[in-house]
Amino acid sequence: MTKIKSIKSELIKFDLSYEEALIGIDEVGRGALAGPVYAAALHFPELKKLKDKWTLDIIDSKLLKEGKRIELSIFIKDNSLWSIRQASCNEINEIGILPATLLAMRRATDDVIKQMSNTNEILLLIDGISRIKDYEYKQTTIKKGDYKSFHIAAASIIAKTARDQHMKEISEQYPHYAWERNVGYGTQAHCDGILKNGASKEHRVKFIRNILEKSTQLSILQK
Repeated sequence: MTKIKSIKSELIKFDLSYEEALIGIDEVGRGALAGPVYAAALHFPELKKLKDKWTLDIIDSKLLKEGKRIELSIFIKDNSLWSIRQASCNEINEIGILPATLLAMRRATDDVIKQMSNTNEILLLIDGISRIKDYEYKQTTIKKGDYKSFHIAAASIIAKTARDQHMKEISEQYPHYAWERNVGYGTQAHCDGILKNGASKEHRVKFIRNILEKSTQLSILQK
């Protein structure tokens, strides 16, 4: 059995080891230079009954091709209580990326909890190491959770699918940065676009400061 197949086979087993009603939470876009950070939260009400072969394809979104992510995103939404929320670039610039990420997570989680019929025994499974502060529900953070938890892996898929689509759509408004290909991450084409055209309203000020400083230094050297 390959490493990826082995990981896939363990995801549901991991979640079924918990007795609580699980909500899986993951973020996408935290390390990008531009655009909002997205978070997805979801709960599978009938996890034990999920026997569809597609469940074996659910794994960390970064290991899936775009077409498969889109296909799985439809399946996940049809079989879960879910929400995808964001914190805007303005919010990231104002409060910082970690608080903004946790804010998006809280927004999405609040939405899911409102959809659940029983909220007495809820456990949040959060990818990474950061908890949502001052939150009334039990939380456990899981490093590389999208490799371990079915709920977190599914959340990573729907979050990435939604954010990628958003970045491709707004790339038409900001055609100089190749967001349709890099979805806001710091590729060479994106950095070159910043150096040539400056920052847009969708750029994260602290993230691109070094690039802009480099541009200023180059301009001085060229004079």
